[in-house]
Amino acid sequence: MPDSDSSSLRPTSHTTDPDGSVPFVSQYEKGQRLGVGGFGTVFKGTCISDGQQVAIKIIPKNKEDDYIVVSGYSKPLIKEVGLNLRVKKSPTSPNIVQMLDWFEEAYHHMLILEYPQPCMTLNSFLKFNRRRVDENQARHFMLQAVLAAKHCMDRGVAHNDIRLDNILIKTDTLELKLIDFGCGELIEGCDDEDNQSRGHVVPELYVAHKYALSETVLSLGNLLYRMVEGQSALENNSKFDCNRCSKGPFYPFYEVGEKLGLGGFCNVFKGDWLI
Repeated sequence: MPDSDSSSLRPTSHTTDPDGSVPFVSQYEKGQRLGVGGFGTVFKGTCISDGQQVAIKIIPKNKEDDYIVVSGYSKPLIKEVGLNLRVKKSPTSPNIVQMLDWFEEAYHHMLILEYPQPCMTLNSFLKFNRRRVDENQARHFMLQAVLAAKHCMDRGVAHNDIRLDNILIKTDTLELKLIDFGCGELIEGCDDEDNQSRGHVVPELYVAHKYALSETVLSLGNLLYRMVEGQSALENNSKFDCNRCSKGPFYPFYEVGEKLGLGGFCNVFKGDWLI
């Protein structure tokens, strides 16, 4: 339950204490299934009070669920909720789907998320474009992906799963939005909140900053390669064998990036050790 001085962390009037006093079914209608992942199932949804279209992610409870402390809340929150709350701290990013609300029920956690429309995953977008996009479009998407990833890291969150199916494209504006923090982790020593809550979180939920940065840059590089070359850079490609690429495992990403004028995209993370 949020303390009175931090209730503004939840952005809508539909918020509820996680004790079920205002049940989910009185506020939202669940529609057709949108997708299934390793951490939950996502459905279309509608807010009963105003008709707003949302996405509803239902996560079954498990005795091995991870919980983290979030400043302003009186008890630990399931990890995915906690990470979403960190990421949505002001100023928010237009390139990340925001969590609008959440509920805790007897057997499930339910996350209420933005549902951009019209949209499709980047994976579907590429399939409609013969598995690749032109250089201008790749540059446009890549910039947004980098900004989304940087926003996460600036909030002390490692997304850990940046890939085609976890990116939505608004087809009318070509705006990119990163989704799904089910694989996310906290980054060590990220801010004062981290230092305050460290004693309440198991060490396995933290990742060192340099490893979070390495994973993020590698994922972004592969994303760029997929958009331009139409295939994964990390599967059956000798260029990306760390032992066989004399210029380092990230060099082929820079080859593609330089072609698009994005060769220094790693520098946005101040990751000089990667270059």
